[in-house]
Amino acid sequence: MAFDEFNSPEDWRGVRNQLLFRRANESPELPKGSYYYHELIGIEVLLEGGEHIGFIEDILKTGANQVYVVREESGKEVLIPSVSEFVRNIDLGNKQMIVRLLPGMRS
Repeated sequence: MAFDEFNSPEDWRGVRNQLLFRRANESPELPKGSYYYHELIGIEVLLEGGEHIGFIEDILKTGANQVYVVREESGKEVLIPSVSEFVRNIDLGNKQMIVRLLPGMRS
């Protein structure tokens, strides 16, 4: 990351260890099929048949892929790997994710 106003390490002295924010609408466009976390947190998760599972509460980074943490209304968590075998469609316009789960993924 670079800024026009900061050309040397000394220029950064006053802002070291500070949080940096950017407006979401100023973020670069991602490749198709990639999403920013803030776009996915809170969206509804449905099975392919339309059954409501819950909402994405968190996203875990793992070595192989990301894992969506979905909170059911009962309070239980469902962990869904972010791979096409499970995530069938993401519709940001309708704030929905359609998934296919294997038996045992929901307790």
